[in-house]
Amino acid sequence: MRMLLIVVALALAGTPGMASAQDDSNSAPNPVESLIVGGQPVSVTTTPWQTALLFSNGTNDGFLDQFCGGSLISAQWIVTAAHCVVNSGTQMAPNEIEIAVGVSVLSEIRSSDRLSVDQLFVHPSYTGDFSNDIALIRLVDPVLFSVSVAPIAIPNPSWQGALPAAGTEYIVSGWGCRSATSPDDDSCPDPNAEDYFADQLEAVVVADVSGPVAVSCGANADYEVEVMICAGDLAGGIDSCAGDSGGPLAVVPTRWSATLAGVVSFGSGCAEPSYPGLYTRVSAFSEWVTSTTGVEPGDSGWNPSFVPVEPGRVVDSRVSGLKVVDVSRFRVAGARVIGGPRAGELVGVPVDASAVALNVTVTGTEAPGFVSVYPCGSTSDVAPNVSNVNYVAGATVANSAVVPLEDGFVCVKAVGATDVLIDVAGYLSS
Repeated sequence: MRMLLIVVALALAGTPGMASAQDDSNSAPNPVESLIVGGQPVSVTTTPWQTALLFSNGTNDGFLDQFCGGSLISAQWIVTAAHCVVNSGTQMAPNEIEIAVGVSVLSEIRSSDRLSVDQLFVHPSYTGDFSNDIALIRLVDPVLFSVSVAPIAIPNPSWQGALPAAGTEYIVSGWGCRSATSPDDDSCPDPNAEDYFADQLEAVVVADVSGPVAVSCGANADYEVEVMICAGDLAGGIDSCAGDSGGPLAVVPTRWSATLAGVVSFGSGCAEPSYPGLYTRVSAFSEWVTSTTGVEPGDSGWNPSFVPVEPGRVVDSRVSGLKVVDVSRFRVAGARVIGGPRAGELVGVPVDASAVALNVTVTGTEAPGFVSVYPCGSTSDVAPNVSNVNYVAGATVANSAVVPLEDGFVCVKAVGATDVLIDVAGYLSS
């Protein structure tokens, strides 16, 4: 049986998928990544608590340096797997690890995105096997919450022996191997083949197989119900895999009320029939997490509310002259509606809103291209090569995007677009 870097599966219906991760054994993981099995690429705004653990002395390439995942539980604390930070019985030093938050694409991690680690805490009962596989990371500086960086709540200790029930659906996400492997395998089939690796976050939905009291988990021999969750599909086909370890197994009624039920821990192969994934049961360790971090169960510390507004257009390239490959900056907070019966009225987004929900419509008559709507402050000189809307020649595509606000503005990068129309649908309060 091999240790897995397991990705927390969080794929909501109609949401894009996720990808990317790395392999690890009971030693520190090898800096290689790939995808979750059976999942899809997703934006980190779908799982804003997702963090990436990076080797600080690596290549300075996020894609190569990422070795595990983690879950943000407050502005300064992260939950991960103990086996991610223990190498052959020796705990890694804080300065050997850096953290990235709010990122979907590993190769786009910049030096300024790498956060320093202050302290590491491995559970005192972890001995290097499969039990008690949980650790805590304290950042040097707290992060700022936004639509792409948000904490997830830890479960109440009262969940122990009672919740989650069998059949509960979880979202698991990460950057791990996306190929099914047999129970005897402890890495991707070919760690050097690009087909097995991904740069973008992936997620998948998995179900609780055994519930909080059953003592078996398919054919897994090392299952301990008191400290582990059994999740996946007995038929195989979906799972976390090598490179996803430490990531979240989340119960997600809504994006802003998610609970960290489990931590990607280990398994026998990936997505094999009769071998669901095994995750650290966080409720068994909630009291230790609280005593170490001060973070109370059930309170993520950030509960933004979504406020819908009457749709109002704020961007119309037919008026503003947004052209192919242009990058333009538009005010949303305090903006007035362009055209239609509400022309000239305030859109209704306050200046202190943390994010805005936009309906983006693109008409393309040239080569296939994309439109990226992203946060920008006083400048718009760094435009990501990530799309909110893809389209092909001659197509009109409508899509939605949730974008963090900086100084009340959003930026738009259009590649190959003929016209771009953006309407405000609502906002997230701070």
